[in-house]
Amino acid sequence: MTGTRMTHVPYKGSGPATADLVGGHIQLSFSSAVPAMPQIQSGRLRALATTGAKRLAVLPDLPTIAEAGVTGYESSTWTAMAAPARTPQPVIERLNRDINAVLQLPDIQERSAAMGSVITGGTPEWFQDYLRSELAKYGKLVKQAGIKPEGSN
Repeated sequence: MTGTRMTHVPYKGSGPATADLVGGHIQLSFSSAVPAMPQIQSGRLRALATTGAKRLAVLPDLPTIAEAGVTGYESSTWTAMAAPARTPQPVIERLNRDINAVLQLPDIQERSAAMGSVITGGTPEWFQDYLRSELAKYGKLVKQAGIKPEGSN
């Protein structure tokens, strides 16, 4: 969105990427808040902005990338629960209801917020719609940027 050129360095997880960032082997990283938070809080890393639509409660002075000047930028990580495709609908509904209830427990919300994570929960239908919109958004971005897999023409 800014035209900034970067070299993507693939890592096998956020742990090795964070270690290389702290060690000065790479200059920056887009990371989920949870693995980066201890390094940010200790002063070993400096957070520049959050990629989500809202500021993080645990870092209220940290602007979003949109607030920092990249209008319209929003990207977030997510975790989802999945079940086999043939799982009966009543089982899906019960799992969804019970998981959402646990996610709203004050202890879960407080611990997650302290790590920089925001838990929302939702329905399977909402998540399918969200995935469709994310695929469309990133598909457009990949096409506009001319991103191609390494080794392709």
